[in-house]
Amino acid sequence: MRRILLGLERKSIWIAPSRERPVNVQKAISSSFLLHFFAIFFLLLSPALDAATFTASLDRDTITVGESATLTLTFDGGDPKGIPAPPNLPNLQISNGGNARNVSIVNGQVSSSISQNYVLTPTQPGEYNIPALTAQVGNETLSTQPVKLTAVKAAPNSPANAGNAGDRLVFVKVVVPKKELFVGEVESVELQTFVRDNVANAEGILQWCDSGNGPALKAEGFTVIKSGHARWRRAQAGNATYYVATLVAAISPLKAGPLPLGCESQVTVQIPLPNQRPRDPFFSFFNGPQVEQKQLTLEAEPETINALPLPKENVPASFNGAVGSYTMAVSAGPTNVAAGDPITVKVQLAGRGVLDALTLPEQSAWHDFKTFPPTSKVESTDPLGVQGSKTFEQVIVPQSTDIKELPPVSFSYFDAEQKAYRTLTQPAIKLTVRPGGSAVAPSVAVTQRTPDNPPPSQDIVPIKERAGTLAQIAPPLLQQPWFLALQGVPLIAFVGALA
Repeated sequence: MRRILLGLERKSIWIAPSRERPVNVQKAISSSFLLHFFAIFFLLLSPALDAATFTASLDRDTITVGESATLTLTFDGGDPKGIPAPPNLPNLQISNGGNARNVSIVNGQVSSSISQNYVLTPTQPGEYNIPALTAQVGNETLSTQPVKLTAVKAAPNSPANAGNAGDRLVFVKVVVPKKELFVGEVESVELQTFVRDNVANAEGILQWCDSGNGPALKAEGFTVIKSGHARWRRAQAGNATYYVATLVAAISPLKAGPLPLGCESQVTVQIPLPNQRPRDPFFSFFNGPQVEQKQLTLEAEPETINALPLPKENVPASFNGAVGSYTMAVSAGPTNVAAGDPITVKVQLAGRGVLDALTLPEQSAWHDFKTFPPTSKVESTDPLGVQGSKTFEQVIVPQSTDIKELPPVSFSYFDAEQKAYRTLTQPAIKLTVRPGGSAVAPSVAVTQRTPDNPPPSQDIVPIKERAGTLAQIAPPLLQQPWFLALQGVPLIAFVGALA
């Protein structure tokens, strides 16, 4: 994918009243012609722009007090009249993180986006809810989804708070905001890699962490939905300064019981040798300072999550294993059909949870319809893919004219925050089902004797022995003079326009 920025500048050209046109004016006209050509080219591509969207996302939704998270507001497909700022919240410091504008062309499709970053730094542990933000883009008013930032207090026995943390060159730690989760519940955890600032290859280690080949979570008994990397930052641990690379992962327990989360990896660090003697400057320029290489084992202190089973009491009939927090919207069309005609039902489940695992429960009230397997599409609004929506499209066919409505649609899930089952129900949708097709005319039986041995039906068409009358083929267009002469018309018109 290439990013192309185009700026068009309108220029005025003064032409002297003379028969001989100066060379510089001819160059200006050629330049102006090219500029206008590209302007028309991009105007022709402008219908390919998608509808404007406005989204808000956090690079990580759980941090330790004193750390920072980045809130990114992104406008795709349109320029806002003004970029909103998150409201002031108690114990949360908000600062401007800069903005960027990109225009890209991918497979002939032109897209533009504007992003504004805000740095959020909590000073106290707790949950900080950023409400929906609204912006005006063209004639539309767009709103984002609310986002939540959780700040936790650093554990007293964590490596970053240990007395000898400043003596360690590289170490890792696992940050878990909740120690109890229900089976199927989604939670984001962090694997933080601390690299001492005096390590010669510190930037290489940080890039190694972000490449996907660095330290990884040991999450037996969990499903890792998606992971991503936050921006590097600096932190104070003990009496030393470290660079921190953070891997953020969304996990969900697969079974009940105590489940450990940890990390174990190998890394090579380079330490500059103390009291180095002055060397030849030419040799030092190509070889750099002398360093000592050390092979270190990175092992994080394991964190244990207690996975709880789902309650067995008051389980709704339409529950099929969904855990999280959701809303539901249902639509159907067309609603005026003939018996046997298809109707498309769309069910959208929006919220937070394992979106890919969501399935529609069996609708027992649809017994008067012939149903087909649904198709689905997931649209996530956060980097970890646990916030967003999943849309199902299912085709149903009414079998009788006695059908007057599409029965209510029900969906049940377990709300881990409230520790209770919830059932979402949409009301019935009115339908008009007409008789399908015209009545079949009665047939009259005619008595006719059928021969005992009827002649076999002819399945193979016989080969045509003669080609028939042949027609003369006209010469191709490339050999006809009028067609060749027609190709010069655009060139003549272009030369005439320049003259």
